[in-house]
Amino acid sequence: MENDHPKNLLSINGQLSARFVDKICERLIGNRDQGPLHVLLCSDGGESGAGVRLYEFFSHFSGDLTVYASVAQSAAAIAFLGAPKKKVLPYGTVMFHAVMTQMGGLANIENLRAAIEVASGQDRTLRAIVGKHLPNITKAEWKSYDDGHFYVSFDRLVALGLLGASDQCDFPAGRAAHIVPGL
Repeated sequence: MENDHPKNLLSINGQLSARFVDKICERLIGNRDQGPLHVLLCSDGGESGAGVRLYEFFSHFSGDLTVYASVAQSAAAIAFLGAPKKKVLPYGTVMFHAVMTQMGGLANIENLRAAIEVASGQDRTLRAIVGKHLPNITKAEWKSYDDGHFYVSFDRLVALGLLGASDQCDFPAGRAAHIVPGL
């Protein structure tokens, strides 16, 4: 039951979608006066636009917010970059990659051009966010990003200046309320 959980410990679990991000934002806004918020991020990604939206929300959040990466991959890794305070669990994973697309409908030239235009815009946005927060990644790391698997270790995140040496830690003790996709 939700009332059994402290209101400042939250766990985000699942694929990010526009609807799920709405749910996350509502919960965080509703709980921001409960003291410092600690959010455990456990997501292997989702829609790139949803990751960017959560990134923006985290970037402009007016409360005391710390986001802990347990699994922050793809769109969730983008969202993680927006957190005002970031931590990584001892065995946490952070992974970025270029935009992946699926095209429904007929593969006629107009639909293909439209899909390329959308994917190109999304890719420019994601690259700008990654480049802003990790400006010193190497050409080889960008190649891994383009190939779909740029896993970044805690030590590398420290070397890149995103985290400090003390930012690897466990999630605060207590039972977190889970925020999951769904109705």
